[in-house]
Amino acid sequence: MIKTKSILDQPNKDDGTRICVMRYVKPFYKYDEWLVDLAPSEYLLNSYRNYNITWENYVPSYIEEMKNPSKVRLIDSLKKRSNNGEVITLLCWEKCDDRCHRRLLKELIEQEDNIMMKVRVTFYGEEGTIYSETDYYSQVEMNLGEWVEPFEKQEDSPAIGLIENLIQSDDCPPKFQFEHINKVKVEYDQE
Repeated sequence: MIKTKSILDQPNKDDGTRICVMRYVKPFYKYDEWLVDLAPSEYLLNSYRNYNITWENYVPSYIEEMKNPSKVRLIDSLKKRSNNGEVITLLCWEKCDDRCHRRLLKELIEQEDNIMMKVRVTFYGEEGTIYSETDYYSQVEMNLGEWVEPFEKQEDSPAIGLIENLIQSDDCPPKFQFEHINKVKVEYDQE
């Protein structure tokens, strides 16, 4: 279970693991873990605090920042912990969470494995690289960082839908077919 709360509110035994997701902390704050990487960037935080952007602009910017591979891994870790029964309370200083990133983060954690991330998918054949594509894909489509060798054309493989979409794209080389694939590598795009 994921909860949210102001870090200024008194701790409660129902809070479970209190995780601070703020960029800056003070010595008197009470929390069990501090995941500063899930806070908005300093630039985004200051832009919002200084009224350079509205909340409506802040929301997609924060969500975009959370697509970074290291942040996605943290979000996924919190999701797994919650799914395993751990009670987690996300903490930030805002009194109400309707305009606080901790609510957005809670929603990201609770999504059904559809966090988008930028990945590179490379298909290899007998003669080397057949095709490589970089785009945003959902976690549910990806088996990140792993080699699939030899490539198994199983209907329930999470890569099947992705590969079918890539084959049908305008950028795909002519005559690119499943049978030409020997292995597939899926990795985070570092650009």
